[in-house]
Amino acid sequence: MIQKHKAHPDQAGFFRRFLGFLIDNIIILFISIIVFLSFSEIMATCRGEKGEFSKVLGALKSGQTIIIRIPKAHSAENEENSVKQDKKTYFVGGKRFNLVFEFFIGYVYYIIFFRFSGRTPGKRLLGLRVIDLKGRSRLGWYQSLERAHGYAASTLLAFIGFLQVLWDHDGLAMHDKLAGTTVIRIKK
Repeated sequence: MIQKHKAHPDQAGFFRRFLGFLIDNIIILFISIIVFLSFSEIMATCRGEKGEFSKVLGALKSGQTIIIRIPKAHSAENEENSVKQDKKTYFVGGKRFNLVFEFFIGYVYYIIFFRFSGRTPGKRLLGLRVIDLKGRSRLGWYQSLERAHGYAASTLLAFIGFLQVLWDHDGLAMHDKLAGTTVIRIKK
């Protein structure tokens, strides 16, 4: 049964909130690619080798296909080996990229935006804002960290933490409950 109660009168609905989350994760992906390629280039230059960015530029100049991939646990190596045999595809990514994408960049992104504006770019685009349920004017550092932790936990649990909005008595997701926050629609 879907609850109709709300913790705040202007509380945003599930689909709008989830769409904002997806937009933010696309932005995080692009930031992660830039950070990964930059870091790889710096580390490789220190070793006197070509970095990922140089390899990508070389692959583009030679007409190869560029695939940016986040490795899956089951068949990533088989897939990569079969494509490498035709010498037309260059892979960017791997375990190091996955660590940067999933952990560091995502946490920093969410903590900074929650702390300073209460609005990530995805939420801003959809007219949403994260507010404190106790009425404080903006989220604190710890509260922002807790919300980011809640996002990670919600994602790891097959998005059940996000779906909790649908049946929770106050319409709060797991990360809302952890941080004492909710998401509201901003009136124009």
